[in-house]
Amino acid sequence: MPGRFREKLSSENGFTLIELVTVIVIMGVLVGLSIGIIAVSGESVQQVFNQTNSRSELRMAMRVFRNDFQKLSVDSILTAQSDQLSFYDIDGNYVNYHMVGYNLVRNNENFLNNVRANPFEYLDQDYIQVESAADLISFIRLNLIIERNGHTKTLTDVFYARN
Repeated sequence: MPGRFREKLSSENGFTLIELVTVIVIMGVLVGLSIGIIAVSGESVQQVFNQTNSRSELRMAMRVFRNDFQKLSVDSILTAQSDQLSFYDIDGNYVNYHMVGYNLVRNNENFLNNVRANPFEYLDQDYIQVESAADLISFIRLNLIIERNGHTKTLTDVFYARN
C-alpha cells in the first residue's frame, strides 16, 4: 500500500504555477477590457441623454415662442432688434425677450441658456430681411442655436406677425 500512495502523490494531475499565473493574467486583461467597455457605454448613454435633453428644451422654447407670437400684432411691437423683441400681445400682456450674455431672458426670467447667436431676424412680405422698422415686418425668423457639453443644436422657425 505505501508504494501506491507514493505513486499517487508523485503523479502530475494538477496545474503548474505558470499555468495558474497565465490564466489569472488573461482573466485580468478580460476584466480590464470589460470595465473599459462599460465605462465608454456609460459615457455614450450620458451623451445621448444630454442631446435628447437639449432637443427637448429647444422644442419647449419653440412652443412658448409660438404661443407668444400667435398673439403678436405688428403694430404692438415696441423693440425689434436681433437680440431683443418686446411687444404687447393681443390680450394686453407685455412680452419681452432679450439676450443677457449667452442667456435668452423672457420677461426678466431666464428662459434658455447657452444661446450662441442673436435669435431674431425680421422679414418683410417677400422674406427679405429688414431692420427694426415695425411697419415693414411681416415675419419673424427665430434661430435658436444652443451649446450643451460641446454639442451644438439648432432649431429655426418662421412666424407670421399679424397686421
